[in-house]
Amino acid sequence: RLGRTDEVSRWLAVIEGAGWPKQIVAQLHARILGHEGNVIDAERYLRGNNAEHIAIHPVEDLSGWLVREGLNHASPEEAVQFQGNVEHAHQDGTVRVVTLHFTPLPMKVVEAPGLLIRGSELVLGRQGTLLRPPAWYIESCYPDRNDLCRWTTGRAAALTPAKAWIDVSVPVLVLAANDSAHLANYYHFMTHVLTRAVWLKRRGWLQLRKLLMPAEMRPWMDDALRLAGIGREQLLLYKEEENLRLEDARLLSTFDHPSAHLIREVREHAWRAIGIEPDQIADAPEKCLFVRRSARSSRVPFDLQALLAIAREEGFECIDPAELPVADQVRLFASAKGVAGFSGAGLANLMFCRDGVRSLELTRRETLWPDFDGLALAVGLRHRHCLGWIDTSCMGGQILHDAPARFDLDMFARQLRWVRDNG
Repeated sequence: RLGRTDEVSRWLAVIEGAGWPKQIVAQLHARILGHEGNVIDAERYLRGNNAEHIAIHPVEDLSGWLVREGLNHASPEEAVQFQGNVEHAHQDGTVRVVTLHFTPLPMKVVEAPGLLIRGSELVLGRQGTLLRPPAWYIESCYPDRNDLCRWTTGRAAALTPAKAWIDVSVPVLVLAANDSAHLANYYHFMTHVLTRAVWLKRRGWLQLRKLLMPAEMRPWMDDALRLAGIGREQLLLYKEEENLRLEDARLLSTFDHPSAHLIREVREHAWRAIGIEPDQIADAPEKCLFVRRSARSSRVPFDLQALLAIAREEGFECIDPAELPVADQVRLFASAKGVAGFSGAGLANLMFCRDGVRSLELTRRETLWPDFDGLALAVGLRHRHCLGWIDTSCMGGQILHDAPARFDLDMFARQLRWVRDNG
């Protein structure tokens, strides 16, 4: 991963001379060759040493993938940079303004006959190149190692050969990096999957093609698609263990953050689906919401009950959006005067709030993520962070973004009043 293949090769020579089994050494040599882009040589080396039979695929980001596969594409709309100010409220009473700039990747529609789908979300061209998603999706090397992916170096991956292929002749639409079968995260689905599905529907693509979706997607994902006017009859479902060969496919690329236009488009579509016209939204009843976390959450903050009690005292309705149907979540946030809550997937519903609403995100000063900032700015909210901190008792024991936070209760109450008293 660090590009030090010469050093690794020297170590391989040492262990090979020490008598390691040649099949193991061959696998290690194949990884080096694959990382250097010599996929054919890597497979030949494995065969010549009677090593385990695997298929080695080059791994490329979208631009490299298009070149290797020789595919045509179009950029139907240019992603427009958007920016805005968010505020950071500190324990000492100061509020600092920070300007953020978001430059989304432009989506591309790729004409991809013979496209291959494996493991639910792995996309390969017919020349065998594996498409790597943007960095936002990746924690280490892509793809993750599992029963399908035996090893990966970042530039090449070894997959277990498919036992059988299912040939699909129906014209389909494929969402790149569609990890809905493996990642049941509300924020991720609404911003990275639903946004693209709505984009396809509003431009007429689903009149001619079916949208490929994993059969393992959660019921609430199906509800969100239905809310967007995409019913089961417009989907082609497939199972994770199925290997698909798509005769007539169009691939819609993904992004690290959706554009403001995509987010507002989903909001407008969702409002209309529940009977709210955008020009009538100002007449909706107003309330203040506090998005709490489930007691089963791995990120429960210190003094949770005290925080919830203060929220109720300040006139906030405490809710767990995960307990509500998607349509009810849209309706609730569309009618909100103000929203506060812990940083987490439930705040994805900020995308359904009205312009001008104040939103308060409770998060740690050590781990400030811009995900909800982007959503809030895209739909015209005034967004503020109420900054807590990671207690010293948790340092070194947990991954920082999962460590429980501690908040100053007096500051928390003041920030809730800032949300509530929006004139």
